[in-house]
This record gives sequence, C-alpha cells and structure tokens, in this order.
Amino acid sequence: MTAIAARQISVIKGGRTILRDLSLTAQSGEFVAVIGANGAGKSTLLEALAGLARPAQGTVLLNDRNISAYGRSELARLRAYLPQSPRCEWPIPVERLVALGLTPTLPAFSGLSESDEARVAAALLECDLMGHRDQAATTLSGGELARAMLARALVANPDILIVDEPLEGLDPKYALDATARLRALAGRGKVIIAALHDLTLAARHATRLIALHQGRIAADGSPQDVLTPDLLRRIFRVDASIAGAQGGAFVDYLAPL
Repeated sequence: MTAIAARQISVIKGGRTILRDLSLTAQSGEFVAVIGANGAGKSTLLEALAGLARPAQGTVLLNDRNISAYGRSELARLRAYLPQSPRCEWPIPVERLVALGLTPTLPAFSGLSESDEARVAAALLECDLMGHRDQAATTLSGGELARAMLARALVANPDILIVDEPLEGLDPKYALDATARLRALAGRGKVIIAALHDLTLAARHATRLIALHQGRIAADGSPQDVLTPDLLRRIFRVDASIAGAQGGAFVDYLAPL
C-alpha cells in the first residue's frame, strides 16, 4: 500500500500564505481530483505533495516518511510530477522526450536497455503518439505536447502520479482518454492526484474530489457528495446544476454571481 499525506501544512510564497493548516491522505487505488477557482492553491498543493514546495509548517509524508528525507533519485522512482503547461525547448524526437522519464532509474552513463525501449514504446502507444515518435518535440501542437509529457510521466511506472491540469490543450477525445487513463491507473493500484478544471470529467472519473477555497479544504469526499450547487456557488461564484450521478454526471453552469 502506497500513501502520501499532508499533515497540517502551510505554504508561503512571496510573503503570501497560499495554503493554511491543510491535511489530507491519499492511498493506492485513489484518483483524487483537486478542484477550485484560480488562486485557490491547487498548484501549490500539488507541488508540496510532490516534494517541490517545502511547507513553512507541517509535514508531507510519503509512506510514513518525511518527503524531505528522500533523495532526488529515490523520490523520482516513487512519484512522477507533471506541472501545468509543460514546455520543451529542445528539438529532440518525441521518443527521446518520453525516455527522459526513465532518467532516475537508469545507471550512470548507460543507454536504454531493450526493456527500457519497450517501456517507451508502450507509453507512446498508450498516449497515441507512435506516429510522432521521430518528430521534433518543439513542432508538436499544444495538445500533442501535453500527451507526450504525460507519456514521459507514465513511462517509469511510478507508484504516485501528480499532475497539474493534464487536460489543458486537449481536444474532447484526448481529454476523455486522459481522464479514463488516470482512472485506470488508479484501478491498478496507483495513487493519482490531479488538479482539474473540467468538473464534469472530474465527477465522472475521479474516485474522490478535494475542493480548495482560499488555501483551505472546503470539501473532501466522493464526487456526488462534494459537487453540489451550494459548493459551486461558494467557491466558484457561479450558479450551476449537477445532473446525474458518478459515471454520468454533468455540470451545467447557469450564470456568474
């Protein structure tokens, strides 16, 4: 069983408190979608859980061990982190970009083994990128690059996948594919934590929603319990209705407040 936990963490950036006294635990088999308005603290929470933003107070635990006690390579073997709006500045082939996700597991000064090459090919296939494997990553569209970066995060088969807005730039087909893939990974025992703006896809695929508001957890539970018109009114300042249940939910935005 893999578990990651925040224990009463507060995170300060630029003299401003972004997260306040926040606690949560996520375990194997969960697909946790973090939702909230812009500025609610979603990206900062994911950075803290990934070990990239050190809390001013409180601790983040990975398998009951302080995440700051892990070495960089050890941590990279256990969890993959995909930031919002990832970029690639070098015209390397897509296949090599995806292979970079194996860097923490490779021996020094060693190339890819046959098994590593097979893992890269599998990640390319899973993200529908085989036709782009030799293409320069800098020539990809925004959606194609998002898929390539997701493949890079998946290729090392981490126990924990933390992704910030993985649907950004994706058309409806690939947005559906991506959220279904994240749910399937959770079904295989991974811990999946993703910041999502598409509340309908979050409701249909996530096993759990955490709603952030002004750096605190406003709600935490199953999609059908968390997504209510009152919550959407309170944290997004919109009137909305929610039709259907998990597996067929649809969020209809009616009017801003």
